[in-house]
Amino acid sequence: MAATYSCDGCGGNVAKPKVVGAVLKRDYCEACAKNAEAFLAALEDNHAHFRERFMEIRQQLINVHGQDGKFKLPDVA
Repeated sequence: MAATYSCDGCGGNVAKPKVVGAVLKRDYCEACAKNAEAFLAALEDNHAHFRERFMEIRQQLINVHGQDGKFKLPDVA
């Protein structure tokens, strides 16, 4: 049985698609795969930025509500 693939980006036929994605994987031609990978890279950059900001805010909350280590907070070691 023959298999045919179409690009999930542009809809064109693809002989050997590149699979991109972790949770919802998609098949792409080479050109569309570059765009999909650029999206994932930009998304990860933003995740990193927000993780850093969250950790800063979390530490500020620990400092305020933990009363400088005098109060044991839930879910804080």
